[in-house]
Amino acid sequence: MFKALYEFTLGGNFQYISEFADDNVHTVVGLVTLSVTLVLAAIYYLLLNRMTDKYDQLKHWLAFFGVAVVFAGIFAFWQGRHELHDTIGDDTVMVPVLFWVMNIIYAVLYFLLGSIALRKLSKYATKIPF
Repeated sequence: MFKALYEFTLGGNFQYISEFADDNVHTVVGLVTLSVTLVLAAIYYLLLNRMTDKYDQLKHWLAFFGVAVVFAGIFAFWQGRHELHDTIGDDTVMVPVLFWVMNIIYAVLYFLLGSIALRKLSKYATKIPF
């Protein structure tokens, strides 16, 4: 699923598409990003906002959102860099910006969808973020 998703959004002209596809980089990055963003949304809605009403503000939601987005960008960059170093063997190869930007966009979508799905289960933050 993730391989097709990344290949569709990155396009066939993506320079390292074959290296990433052969070693399942898209699958690993996609699964980890999906898991981490949904776990962060679950922690925010099901753990913090069921125990207390102190975290039912937009700034707290934005903090969790920011952690998810920053993690997605760093993880995709790190995983892509590591894969290219192992495949090509060159330390100077830079991970294409498009790969980790697309992963950040997917993290945003996953967190928003997780928020929509979980906010009604929260005791205090049923109207956060919208």
